[in-house]
Amino acid sequence: QVIANNPKLQQCSPSSIVGAVITASRLGVSLDPNIKHSYLIPYGKSAKLEISYMGLIDVIYRSTGALLEAHMVYENDEFDYEQGSNPHVKHKPCIFGERGALVGCYAIARMPSKDFSIEFLNVADIEACRKVSKNPNGVWKTWYSEMARKSAIRRLYKRLPKNSESAM
Repeated sequence: QVIANNPKLQQCSPSSIVGAVITASRLGVSLDPNIKHSYLIPYGKSAKLEISYMGLIDVIYRSTGALLEAHMVYENDEFDYEQGSNPHVKHKPCIFGERGALVGCYAIARMPSKDFSIEFLNVADIEACRKVSKNPNGVWKTWYSEMARKSAIRRLYKRLPKNSESAM
C-alpha cells in the first residue's frame, strides 16, 4: 500500500525496497503511515528506510527496557544541565508567554536499573545534524523539532546497550 501510493517509490529498485522492508521487519517497526514509526523514502532509484524518533524510542524500549524522552529547550524555559560525575537535567518549560528562541534539545534514557543517560544538542549541534542530512531542506524544514529530537535520540542511542534486534 505504501508503494502503491507513492509513484517515486514505484521507480525504486525492487531489491532496495525488499531490503528496507526486511530491515523494518527485523527492527519491528511498522511502515503504516498512521503509526508513524518508519517510512520508505525514495532517493533516486533506491528506497531507504527512515525511522522516526517515535520509532527509535519504540525500538530502544523493546530492546533495552529504557524509557526515552526528547524535548526542545527555549531561552525562557528554566533549564539546568550538568555532565560529569553527577549528571542531571532539570527542565521546566515556560508555559505562560513566549518561550523565546531555541536553545537546543535533549534526550534522556532511563534504564530499568534506574541508571540514566542524557544527550544535549545546542543549536549549532542541531544545525550540524541538519546540514549532513540527505534532505536538509525537506523534512527538516517541515518538521524541525521532530528532526532535532531524533538527532538527540540517535546520539544517545550510540551509548546505550544493544542487542541484535536493536542494531541499526
